[in-house]
Amino acid sequence: MIAVDTSILVYAHREDSAFHKPARDCVRALAEGSVSWAIAQIESWLASPSLSLLAESSLHWQALKPLLTGSQVIGAQVHDARIAALCIQHGVHELWTADRDLAATQPLGRSTR
Repeated sequence: MIAVDTSILVYAHREDSAFHKPARDCVRALAEGSVSWAIAQIESWLASPSLSLLAESSLHWQALKPLLTGSQVIGAQVHDARIAALCIQHGVHELWTADRDLAATQPLGRSTR
């Protein structure tokens, strides 16, 4: 499963972005492909047959707690850790993001930009 960070979706949507074309091409490839991918609150992609929505379950805290306590995250990094925990919880093996904080930590082994 591949998770797509909101920043990539924003670039794919905004034609005035310098990253529009590569982001659009990546999102199109995922939407038209057979690999499961994850995104929340983006209605326009809900029609994709390979879309999976990630949501917190009763196991979320078990995935989030070690990320918070083991890496001394603070402030906005808590949200990034939450995203990483969601990915871990749902078996995501790859997170596509343009978020520099997430790219720097690479909790799932690979990110973009």
